[in-house]
Amino acid sequence: MRRVLALMLPVTLALGLINFSLLINSFFGTLVSEQAPAAIDKAFRIYMLPQSIFSIAIATVLFPTMSKLAARGDVDGLRGTMANGVRQIFLLLIPSGAFPGRARRADHTAGLPAGVFDAGATDLVAQALFWWAFSLPFQGASLLFSRTFFSLQRPWITTALAGASLLVNALVALALYAPFGVGGVVLGTVAATIAMSLAQAYLLNRDLGVSRPGRRSRPLRRCCWGPRCWRP
Repeated sequence: MRRVLALMLPVTLALGLINFSLLINSFFGTLVSEQAPAAIDKAFRIYMLPQSIFSIAIATVLFPTMSKLAARGDVDGLRGTMANGVRQIFLLLIPSGAFPGRARRADHTAGLPAGVFDAGATDLVAQALFWWAFSLPFQGASLLFSRTFFSLQRPWITTALAGASLLVNALVALALYAPFGVGGVVLGTVAATIAMSLAQAYLLNRDLGVSRPGRRSRPLRRCCWGPRCWRP
């Protein structure tokens, strides 16, 4: 029970830090205009739709399998399952990102309440959605990478990276909100998401290794700082 509670703390923190990212976006959005925070929020809701349908579903289905493979010390199986999940997420989210990416050119208010969004409000939402579309596949991959760290019972890595991504988000938004407006605020989150997914991929590649022909994978072993933590 103590081990479960100890693992729950960093997982809860990592999953909850997205709210701080939204807070950062809202703060810098108020510096752009009165309408910018609402536009960013509405664009984020549309942005999260394919995440909820595809990447969360894939990560939820694969997580028990990855946990079982990690407990067995099957590094090949864990790496293969994770890689297959990333390919599925990219296959679904890259085309999904093409529609929001073209939304900036669209002159319509489809999916938005009639009479509430005028042309200016719709343009703000489309502008934010355009830039957010670039991070869509990276966000999906980051979600699966986080589940991989959780399966290895190393959740503090994801928590630390999520905290660092908040700093990247704030710094990039601070630098870009004045010249680029709503797009600059969203680019802060985009940069943070891409940086976090690449950092997770690097650490997992380092710890799990890359499969090469004729190369035997190292078995997973217990690390010295966790009773149920595995690493090569």
